[in-house]
Amino acid sequence: MPIDHDRLFKIVDDASRRKPLTLGDLNKDAVAVAQSITAEERGVAVCTGPDGGWGRASVGG
Repeated sequence: MPIDHDRLFKIVDDASRRKPLTLGDLNKDAVAVAQSITAEERGVAVCTGPDGGWGRASVGG
């Protein structure tokens, strides 16, 4: 699957060209959810979707 650089980066200005987006840039509520992941939830991630929402994803097991 090709990388959609327009989703990964946003144009800031000609001098800096591109600035990486953070989770908070995409969805502020998702930051609190990501920060609440405990050690017992190892392998859980918070992802944003094209609709601006967020969801939990489990990697591995």
